Amino acid sequence: MLKKILFFVGLLLLLTVNLFAQNNNEEVIKVETALVNIPVIVSDRNGRYISDLKTENFSVFEDGKQQKIEYFANQESPINVAILLDTSLSTKKVLGKIKKAAGEFLRQLQPSDRALIVSFDNNVEILSELTSDQRKLNNAVRNAEIGDRVGTVMHDAVFEIIDKKFADVKGRKAIILLTDGKDFGS
Repeated sequence: MLKKILFFVGLLLLLTVNLFAQNNNEEVIKVETALVNIPVIVSDRNGRYISDLKTENFSVFEDGKQQKIEYFANQESPINVAILLDTSLSTKKVLGKIKKAAGEFLRQLQPSDRALIVSFDNNVEILSELTSDQRKLNNAVRNAEIGDRVGTVMHDAVFEIIDKKFADVKGRKAIILLTDGKDFGS
């Protein structure tokens, strides 16, 4: 019995020494880097997008010093857009223009892009959830109506999108605000 215990203690010591010897011979190198992504959209004087750009077409400066561009990708990644329509009483005469602008923007979206439509007056109303379905989005814009109470809770609408609708959404996000004025009531 004593021989078995001594055998296992000896084996344990050999394994322990072997492990320490391996750890001392291997060096661990840790490097921390910070990758900074700068999404860029470039258009010509006529508003047409330019998509065939290369690294040499760009210069990046930090604190007045030019930085080397380590990584460059020319890709279009999908975007998630919230289109907020001001439907307060003050937009009664321009709601048609607001809807038209929203419709024109929706036509520019790519099939992989998603949008949601929100109206706000004295209240925030989600007219469509985040979707790439153009029919649903255009119907939501068409169904936006002028409210019957005074108020333009623009800040509340923006915060609701940021805090609730976009909180768990990954990727690029944008809020398009179509309004005639200032916040009143948030």
